[in-house]
Amino acid sequence: MRVLDSYISTLINAIPGTTVSIRRPLIAIPCANTVAFIGALLLLFTPTVFATIEKPLNNKFAAQTDLTAHEWLLKMSHAFRELNYKGIFTYERGNHLEALEITHLIEDGIQRERLYHLNGAPREVIRHGHSIDYMYAGDQILRQGSIKQKKAASKKIGPFSVATPSAMANLTDYYRLALKEQTRIADRRSIQISVEPIDIYRYGYDLWLDAETGLLLKSSLISPDQRVLERFQFVQVEIGDDLEDTQILPKQASHYQPKQHTLLNNEAQLEADVPIEVNWTPKGFRMSSHQQNSAHNNSPEPYVLMYTDGLAVFSVFIESDVAADTAVGVVRHGATVAFATLVAQNNDQHLVTVVGEIPLATAERVAQSVVVR
Repeated sequence: MRVLDSYISTLINAIPGTTVSIRRPLIAIPCANTVAFIGALLLLFTPTVFATIEKPLNNKFAAQTDLTAHEWLLKMSHAFRELNYKGIFTYERGNHLEALEITHLIEDGIQRERLYHLNGAPREVIRHGHSIDYMYAGDQILRQGSIKQKKAASKKIGPFSVATPSAMANLTDYYRLALKEQTRIADRRSIQISVEPIDIYRYGYDLWLDAETGLLLKSSLISPDQRVLERFQFVQVEIGDDLEDTQILPKQASHYQPKQHTLLNNEAQLEADVPIEVNWTPKGFRMSSHQQNSAHNNSPEPYVLMYTDGLAVFSVFIESDVAADTAVGVVRHGATVAFATLVAQNNDQHLVTVVGEIPLATAERVAQSVVVR
């Protein structure tokens, strides 16, 4: 039997990363010599030998491990804007889990994207450049005075979709970045990056990027006490394939009511067009876009400004001429917080609501710094 164990150990050692479990049947086998005995036993043991072999990391991944954590995040930002991809991902916050289908393509240098909810009432978000169409069944996506609807309207089209190389250039000024373990997400090799905030005004992240392209495959939003507040993860993804225009069209356009928003993102234009001053934001946050129509132009909808530090995002909603008894307060959903307060200006009451994946103290301080010109 020692000869058999030695023989099997030799087989095991010849396959790195292999574990073998053996169950010996209680059968006596008469054998003329040791070789015959081993052969007979191996035939009996074949159905009860199980091996697990881990493949080594591929060469493509190994070739890119010389990138720093910051360089990986810049690569992620480029991947969002330069790659065609299609897949299904889950988005979890609190006890709520959503499944969504995303299709993203580049056509003549312009991004086109569709985000389709696979659970609940049919909903779609379709983007063409900086024009965003919210496709939904039923009532309007924005309702004056409704914090819940503002939360829905402030959603990004996919995690970190507002991240740009310029916005992420100074991330190391307000986050500590570190490369972590290598693993597999959605059947693709990935690298984990830890993103830890330096101050108390934002949350941390664990990110898993595709080892070949840098596309984000999974993310976890981490609280100061290391709890996972929100989680995004692709369960299926195809990267780099040719996509047709028809894959971006609404699935059931006749059943939806469209509502279009055009976002401005030219910095000079932003400063010139915004009739609101936000006098405090955490270090690194800057305005990335705002909704073109506003209550100041006889629009029934609030004015919306979006801010980002390259990773974290929050939106500021301003509604003019609201009643003095308009509901204010705080609503939480996972890592997303909505803080609403009334601001008096020129004998008018303005409702200011800050919505984003930021700590409550940050949202309060931003809201209280708003001045309507």
